[in-house]
Amino acid sequence: MMFTQLLALGTCVALTQALLSKPTVPETSSFIVELADGQDAASFYSELATNGIAAVSRRNMSYSLFTGCSFDLDKHSTSTIASITKFATVKNLWPNDRRVVETPPDQDVLRVHASKVAGASENHSKHLKRQAANDTLATHVITQVDRLRAEGITGKGVKIGIVDSGVDFHHPALGGCFGPGCLIAYGHDFVDNKTEPYDNCNGHGTHIAGIIAAQPNNPYGLTGVAPGVTLGMYRVVGCSRSVDPDLAMMGINQAYEDGSDIISISSGFGSRWSEDPIAVLCQRIVNNGRVVVAAAGNNGRQGLFPNGEGSPAIGKGVAAIGSVVNPDVPQNLTVSTYSVDSPTGNLSNFAWNVGFRNASIPWAGTWPLYATSRTANITNDACQQLPADTPDLSPYVVLVRRSQDCLINVQADMIYAKNGTRIMFYGPTELTTHVDTFISIPPVGGSVPQSQGEKWLDLLNAQHRVFLEFSPEVDANTANWTIIFSPNPETGGYMSPTSSWGVSFELDVKPQFVTPGANILSTWPLDLGGYQVQSGTSMATPFAAGVYALLIEARKIRDPGTLQRILSSVAKPNLYQEASGTVHPQLAPVAWQGAGLLQAYDAAKVTTLFSVSSIAFNDTDHLNGTQTISVTNTGSTAQSYRIGYVNSATVYTFFEHLYNFAQPSPPVVDGGATLTFSSTTLTIAAGASADLTVTVVPPTGLNATRLPVYSGYITLNSTTASENLSLPFLGLDGSLYSTPVIDPTDQTYMIRDYRGGGPEDFPPGAPPNSTFTVPIPTSAEIPEDLPDQYAIPGIHVELIMGDIIATVHVLLRPLEVNGTVATKESVLGYQVVEDFFINENVYVDARLGFGYPFTGMLSDNKTIVPEGRYEWRIVALKLTGDREKREDWQERAFPFYLRYLNETGTA
Repeated sequence: MMFTQLLALGTCVALTQALLSKPTVPETSSFIVELADGQDAASFYSELATNGIAAVSRRNMSYSLFTGCSFDLDKHSTSTIASITKFATVKNLWPNDRRVVETPPDQDVLRVHASKVAGASENHSKHLKRQAANDTLATHVITQVDRLRAEGITGKGVKIGIVDSGVDFHHPALGGCFGPGCLIAYGHDFVDNKTEPYDNCNGHGTHIAGIIAAQPNNPYGLTGVAPGVTLGMYRVVGCSRSVDPDLAMMGINQAYEDGSDIISISSGFGSRWSEDPIAVLCQRIVNNGRVVVAAAGNNGRQGLFPNGEGSPAIGKGVAAIGSVVNPDVPQNLTVSTYSVDSPTGNLSNFAWNVGFRNASIPWAGTWPLYATSRTANITNDACQQLPADTPDLSPYVVLVRRSQDCLINVQADMIYAKNGTRIMFYGPTELTTHVDTFISIPPVGGSVPQSQGEKWLDLLNAQHRVFLEFSPEVDANTANWTIIFSPNPETGGYMSPTSSWGVSFELDVKPQFVTPGANILSTWPLDLGGYQVQSGTSMATPFAAGVYALLIEARKIRDPGTLQRILSSVAKPNLYQEASGTVHPQLAPVAWQGAGLLQAYDAAKVTTLFSVSSIAFNDTDHLNGTQTISVTNTGSTAQSYRIGYVNSATVYTFFEHLYNFAQPSPPVVDGGATLTFSSTTLTIAAGASADLTVTVVPPTGLNATRLPVYSGYITLNSTTASENLSLPFLGLDGSLYSTPVIDPTDQTYMIRDYRGGGPEDFPPGAPPNSTFTVPIPTSAEIPEDLPDQYAIPGIHVELIMGDIIATVHVLLRPLEVNGTVATKESVLGYQVVEDFFINENVYVDARLGFGYPFTGMLSDNKTIVPEGRYEWRIVALKLTGDREKREDWQERAFPFYLRYLNETGTA
C-alpha cells in the first residue's frame, strides 16, 4: 500500500466538514525550509528571533544535495509565513504535513508462526547463504525477469536503498542478519534514532524488501526479483503508521549519501507538482546519477489528475511506477477436509475462504453437501425461490455458485428460506472472495474456487454423497492455513483499478512504467506471521527497483536517464480495461500505464536506443507539436526500421456535466492524434545515429472543456533484427489556462451558514446579499455554545484544478461600512479585511475543499469589524497564468450583510 495523505479518496467532504468548526489560522504548523547557500540552521533561527517569530526546532538536515531544517510555529498568520519566505537565509519553504500509511486487513496475513518458517533460528545473527532457485513466479514470467535470472543475472554488485518502515532482518528469507556481509547490509532507523532499522510492528518495509531480494529458503518458493543485490533500509515510518516529510527527506538523503545505486520509495506526499520538496530532492538525486523509483499512488478510481500521492513520483527524472494485477493470485485459505460416500471415509483436503462467521452457527462438525444446482456454470443459481421439493437445508452445507445475475444476499435469502444456515459459495473463477455478512439473516458463508465446486458437483452428479468436515479451530480462527496460486485470466496483466492515473499539472508523462503490484505475496515480520499478500503501487515500485538492478548488472550502465530510455523502449503496453471490467480494443492510455509493462530481458539485449523515454506534446495553448528525437544503433551491424504509431484510448477528464471528474474510469471518446514523420523508414549503420522528426495534429471534434487526454505509441520495428520498440506520447486537447481553478457554478459556491459547534452536514447555501445577524464576537473562532438560531457567515471553496504556490486567496473585503474599517494591505488591488490563503505557500492539488467562517473578529489582531456589507471574493491564478497580469486571475464574489446583536439579544 501507499503512504497516503489524509485527504484520500472519499474523505474530501469529511475533512472539509471538519474544517468548518476549526479556526482559520492553525494553532501550530510545521514547515521545512531549505537554506540559502552558505547559511545554516543557527543563522535561520537567529533571523526568526530578530523578526519576533517564535519557532521550535524539529530536525536539522545537512546533506550534499539539501541543506535545511524543519520547525514548528505556534498560532500564526499567513503574513508571518510570507515574511519568512523573504528572509535572506531562506531559499525555499514548504509545509511539513504528516501522512498516514495504509495497512491491509488482518485476514490478509498468512498464519505462519515464526517457528514454522523454514530456516528460522533463535540465533538471529546467523548469516544465511544466498541460494539459487528456478524462477517460475508468474509476475517474473510476464516481465521476463525469469529469463535474465536463467542467465545468472541477479543484481550482483548493485545497492538498493529502501525508504520505508524498516525491515525484519531476522527473517530467514531476508538473510537473517543486519550489517556488512548481510543481505540487509546498511541503513538507519530515523524514527527511533537507532543504527538498526528493525521492523516488527508495521510490515510494509519488510514486504518491499522481499519483493526485491527474498532468498528462496522459504516455504512458498518465493524469490525476489534481484536476490543478488545488497539492500539498505531507512526507517522513517514507525508503528503508528505515519510519516513526516522531513523525516522521509532525511532517509532519502542518507540513502543517497550511503551510495545507493537505486532508491526505492513506496510513499506519496500529497502533491502533483514537481516543486514539492521531496520531488525536488529526488530530481537532484537523479541529476547526480542515481536511479529513483517511486510509487505512482493508489488513487486510480479518481481518474485523471488525481488528488495527492504524486510526490516524489511526479518529480522530473523520477521513475513513477504503476501497478498491474498479478496473473497468478496467491490466496490465503483455510484447510479443511471432505470425504465421499461416508462421513468416516478417506479424507481429502480442500482450501476455502472462511468468510463471515456467526457465533450461534458453528462450522465445527461433519455436514453433508447439498447443491442448489448441479450445473457448474449456471449464472443465476439460487436467485429465485428454491423448488418446493427442496429438503430442509438445516443439516447441510449448501453449495451455490456465486451469481452473475443477483446479489449474494439474495442467494442467502433463498437458501435461508429453506432453513439453510451454512453456505459454501464457489466460482465463478478460481479466485475466492471473503463473503460478507448477509444483511440481517443468520447464515455463515465461505467460498471455494470454481474448480473445487466443479469437483464436488461431478461427485454428486455421479450419485456419490459428499461430506465436509470442519474442526473447532475453524470457528476459533486458528485452523491451518495454506496458500494456493490461482490463475486470474479476467484481470491478470491488466492495470490495477486503484493504480493512480498520471498527468501532472505540468503535463509531464507519468507514470513511466508499470509492474505487478496487485495480489503480491512477500515477506512480513516474523512476529506478525512471516508472509503476507498485499496490493498497491507500493508493491510495484520495489519490483521495478529489482528490474533496474538486473539491468545495471546486465548492461553495466548506471545512468538513470539511459536506463529509463532503454526500459521505456521495450516495455509492453496492454489494452484498456476499465474499473468495471470492460476491456476496450484500444491500448490503455499512457497517462495510466506509461510505456507499459517492464520487459527485463528485452531491455538487457536491445541494441537500438531512443534519445528520450517519452514525448509530451503539452496542451493546445502551448502545443509543442513538432519534436526531433535521435535513434542510435549500438549493434554491430546496420539495421533498417519501419516507423509508425498506434493511438491508445483517448479519455475525458470530466463527465458531461463539466468540472465533475470522471470516476472511477475516465470515459473513452472516439478520436486520436495524427502523427507524421520526417521519414517512415530509417537505415542506421552500426554505431551510428539518425534523427527522426515527429509532428502531431491533436484529435478534432472533441469537447475541449472536458479536457480530453490523447496518447499513444510511436513504433520502431526493425526489418533486419528482432527488435520492436515503442515510444509513448501524450498530449491534452484542451487548455489548462481556460479550465477554472475554482468551480464557476452558483450551486457550489454559495455563502454557507456556519452554525455553532460545526455542522454534521453542509447547510444550504444562502443567496448573495443575505443578512447574518450574530452575537458580538469574543473570538475569531466559532463559539461552541453558539445557539442554533444564529448563522455565522462563511464560504466553502472547492478547487477544480491545482494551482501554483500561494495563489488562491479568499478575501473578506468591505463594500458599504459606516465608520472606519481595519484593512490590510492591498491584494490584487482590493482593500481587504482579511486574506485567507489556501494551503499557505504550497503547490495546491485539485479536489480540495476549504471552509472559511467569519465571526466578525479578525484572526490577526482581534479587531471586531463594524457592521456593514462585506464580500467574500475568491481569486485564483489560472493554470499557466502570469501572476503579474490581472486578466490571468479567476474570480468569484459573494456579498453579504453583517449585523450584531445588542446586549438584549436583538439586532
